[in-house]
Amino acid sequence: MQLESFGKPQSLPNASGTTVKEWNALYTTQITQKAKKFHDGFLRLSVCGSYMDQVTLLNEEGVVLGSKYVKSSEFIKTGKTFELLNYLVEIFELRAVEGSKTNPEI
Repeated sequence: MQLESFGKPQSLPNASGTTVKEWNALYTTQITQKAKKFHDGFLRLSVCGSYMDQVTLLNEEGVVLGSKYVKSSEFIKTGKTFELLNYLVEIFELRAVEGSKTNPEI
């Protein structure tokens, strides 16, 4: 199975309650090294349903570096460290929220 597209999730016809949150983040590919070199980017969380959410890592220019589906119970928030395939991401301040009507602390 091959994933052809990353980025914002495709909107479903009946999914009117999609919430998208973005955080400033630092990321590195040097997961196992002691001295890591971090790069600026941002992390996007798309809450599409009640069970799975999509987390996307983007660089400063908005190019998608990686994406992963996580369970809704896995909290992505400021101050946490998150691991994507080949990337270690440190999450900083919240920079944008779109479409949020309930539960601002996801």
